[in-house]
Amino acid sequence: MPRPDRVFHGNDTPSWVARTFNSPMVSTEQPRNTQAPPVQPAGPQYTIPSSQIVLKGHRDRVQAVAFSTDGNFALSGGGDNNLILWDLQIGRKIRELYGHTGAVTAVAFCRDQRFAVTGSADESVRLWDVFQGVMLREFEGEPDKQNAAITSVAVSPDGRFALSGSRASTMKLWDAAGGFEIFTFAAHKLPVNSVAFSPDGNRMLSASSDKKIKLWDLRTGLEIREFLNFSDMVFAADFSPNGQHVLTGCRDGMIYLYECETGNELLELQGHTGFVKDLKICSDGIHAISGGLDKIVRIWNLESGSQVDELHGHTGQIWSVDYSPSSGHAISGSEDKTIRLWDLRGIVRSSIIDAGVSTASADVQPANLTAPQVVSGMVDTAHIGKVCPYCQTPLKPGARVIVCTECDMPHHQECWESNGGCTTFGCSRSAQRRFGN
Repeated sequence: MPRPDRVFHGNDTPSWVARTFNSPMVSTEQPRNTQAPPVQPAGPQYTIPSSQIVLKGHRDRVQAVAFSTDGNFALSGGGDNNLILWDLQIGRKIRELYGHTGAVTAVAFCRDQRFAVTGSADESVRLWDVFQGVMLREFEGEPDKQNAAITSVAVSPDGRFALSGSRASTMKLWDAAGGFEIFTFAAHKLPVNSVAFSPDGNRMLSASSDKKIKLWDLRTGLEIREFLNFSDMVFAADFSPNGQHVLTGCRDGMIYLYECETGNELLELQGHTGFVKDLKICSDGIHAISGGLDKIVRIWNLESGSQVDELHGHTGQIWSVDYSPSSGHAISGSEDKTIRLWDLRGIVRSSIIDAGVSTASADVQPANLTAPQVVSGMVDTAHIGKVCPYCQTPLKPGARVIVCTECDMPHHQECWESNGGCTTFGCSRSAQRRFGN
């Protein structure tokens, strides 16, 4: 398949490139927009009552909702341009976060739930310390040539990368800590409505209004395959917990289940009477939730291909849903300006039975003790975004890389070879010594 278009920065290295990939998530710069004293995240014990909770606080539609890692908190974004952090144990708003100048269309917690990534119609992607109530930075990248309102964001399982989809038909890969763009995928011909990382963090999904979903390899930056035969625009997509399947939702109300390995369609689910705006596969790998224009949250059994239940309460279309494996609850955000919390513990199994995921890559071999590791044709995901010590530019997907086994610093292969070895200050190893020349 053709290599996706890349957007690289010029020869003049911007100041943000100097930040290494392993930079801390918390900015060392003076925080902006400091508000109330910090609220400490609660422990892992989950105490949400079993009855349904309705959260009110937004002054316009709620377009994005997400659970924290432990399930005790939620973050929402809406048409009022604001974010709200919620304490789900008491059903109360903790604080509002300000900074976006357009509707907040996407939110995602990082693995460290103090931090979250958001996207907006103002065309920006931002990193927040949500418990401090502080915007840490606005991500910096090559601007798109047309309307680039952000439609979706995702954070990799290890918290190192972020993805964003936009109405400009592109998908961008970001360094979540440094806030700089690593790679731009000219992914589709129409807006990218949904993006996602696989559970092992090695693959990515993009779903588009062009009636296509594409599966991407993070290490190479190449398209793996397209999922075809959609009857209408695709608004939502999610990986199964084992990464072997993809669930998709379309404008015509149809939901499809695909196999990642073959691209084959396995299941069609019909029940929504309008577009499906968002969906999530639950942690048991059997159940899924979806919401859309018909104002109903629907629960599905992916083994039987049947609808299990309908959750009524919203009086406007549903824009966003999420599921917390820690709490066994679902959450939904709606045009009616409310957020509803749903108890699914009587339906979804608490243990993950959809086979476990190994985060180890079969393509990455242990480093040789006497010679540099050379990854030909692609860069290990552990090195994407790191800065080559010689040319001071980030390593991008598909780059040829040599890693020094003394200091573990990756170089562009041409930089290593042109200098006869490692160029890291203070490292004594060289290609000549290691090859015995």
